[in-house]
Amino acid sequence: MMTEEEIKKFLGVINEEEEPQPSVIKKVRWPTFNNQSVKLKDRHNYDFIKDVKINVAAELGNTEIKAKEVLTWNVGSIIELNKLAGEAIDLHINEQNMAKGEIIIINDSFGVRIIALNDKSKQKGN
Repeated sequence: MMTEEEIKKFLGVINEEEEPQPSVIKKVRWPTFNNQSVKLKDRHNYDFIKDVKINVAAELGNTEIKAKEVLTWNVGSIIELNKLAGEAIDLHINEQNMAKGEIIIINDSFGVRIIALNDKSKQKGN
């Protein structure tokens, strides 16, 4: 917080007899961070995020079609996707492609076995 005197100096109005002093402009120097010095897993406990819910989606495949084709769909319509049978599926966490997996059956439900994690440095925004 600035004192009254510092404010007056800043405004260049110490008293009526003195001329205003020119402003001093300095370049800001931000400290540099090395990635290893800020890794959360090395210094913090993750308890505060353990109950945060995230959306996980397994993408079997996708395709691009025209709207007029969608209008012809009915029960029993078949849509061809861009993946081959047995090919790894994409696993998305909060809409970010995070891993590759294979479809498995657990009792009567589908599941995904992770077979590869995607390299974070190759993803958008990193």
